[in-house]
Amino acid sequence: MQRIVVSPASVNAAKWWYLYLQALCELLVIGFLHCDNRLGSAIAMGLFATGVATSVLLIAAHDRPFTGQISISPEPLRQIMPEAPGKA
Repeated sequence: MQRIVVSPASVNAAKWWYLYLQALCELLVIGFLHCDNRLGSAIAMGLFATGVATSVLLIAAHDRPFTGQISISPEPLRQIMPEAPGKA
């Protein structure tokens, strides 16, 4: 039942923009804090950018779990749920 309730849910555009803005601000702060050490700055920014990219991919994958290329099929539910009463 929860699958049906959750299926139309999605992450709205405002949340995506706030995530991107937060990531941009964090990258700027990291860049300003490590401006005297280019290698340290590049490593810190690279690690943070990798974390942000992973977060974005995970959110995008779970945004609409029942549509798209990596969707979840209803087949496992069909295997465990009995037929509804009154249906042939």
